[in-house]
Amino acid sequence: AELLGQEAIPLDADPESAKAYIAAIYDLLYLAYQTDVTRFSAFQFGSYGPTLASTFPACLGLEANWHSLAHKAGKKGGPEAIGKFDQFLAQNLARFLLRMKDTPEGEDGGSLLDRTLVLYGSSNSRTHQNVNYPMLLAGGSDFGMKHDRFLKFGNNVPLSNLFVSVLHSLGIEQSSFVDSTGPLEGIA
Repeated sequence: AELLGQEAIPLDADPESAKAYIAAIYDLLYLAYQTDVTRFSAFQFGSYGPTLASTFPACLGLEANWHSLAHKAGKKGGPEAIGKFDQFLAQNLARFLLRMKDTPEGEDGGSLLDRTLVLYGSSNSRTHQNVNYPMLLAGGSDFGMKHDRFLKFGNNVPLSNLFVSVLHSLGIEQSSFVDSTGPLEGIA
């Protein structure tokens, strides 16, 4: 196996290199799981505030202001612009998940994805309203997670219920987490 030096991994982020940077981050996450360096990671590309990641839409020829794209989503041309960037981000996530799925792990024919939970989300539901966040939970079939469906929960169901369900799937019997009201029905 060839060892890669730091220069082989594009970690300098700017609007022009955003595509390579995002791919590199997913590659590093994949390698960390594949080599069992970790079983937990958390990563945020950026917030809608004044961060370098806010300029990443420019890599697709869009306005170099992610926050502004979100605010313009309800205006003419807005859904197409934010949709193009969201699609780009989703394609990168899909590449990562497929690599995890295609990586055998264990003697039972399972995959790295079967033994990993990936939570992907966005705060881009409705500008500055903390409800109805789009979230995706992938993997974890070895933990009893059920997939291949779309679930919608009411605005009165706190996101923290998902975390209680994740804890239960990992064998941790926790009755609550922050403002949770219990586990989510139907995900495990």
